[in-house]
Amino acid sequence: MQNSDEIKKNLLFIEAMADAMSECDDASIGEIREELKADGIDLDVSVNHLMDFIRICAMDAKRESLDEAANAREVMEAEDRCLVGKFSAYSKDQLLTLIKSLLTLPEEQIGLAYRELDGKNQEDLASILEDLEAAKNLASKKMQKNENHS
Repeated sequence: MQNSDEIKKNLLFIEAMADAMSECDDASIGEIREELKADGIDLDVSVNHLMDFIRICAMDAKRESLDEAANAREVMEAEDRCLVGKFSAYSKDQLLTLIKSLLTLPEEQIGLAYRELDGKNQEDLASILEDLEAAKNLASKKMQKNENHS
């Protein structure tokens, strides 16, 4: 997870880039690059650092999504024992089809893409499907709870 100093540093870089771009409407890329260099900013290094930061943030978000699904599964296992092992007899193709049919929310697609489904065995796919069903069930219960409190 990125700390606040890293976030501030990257935001300052973005602000400096925006300022440089707004002040140099007629300037060439080379001129903008030189102006940034004069301000102590190495554009190539800064852009690479920013891209690394973005990659790390994306991976953090993916891990968070996977953790939420695992937590949802634990809650559902505690509440509903029939979910555990429910898909153990399914083939890999059946599991992939079911998993893909459950992908309705962008967060689930992101979290699932991170797992590289094609390389997973049947047991892993069954576990992923159980996680997804648990997450959907938990989300449904949260919605019902929110509706009851409204």
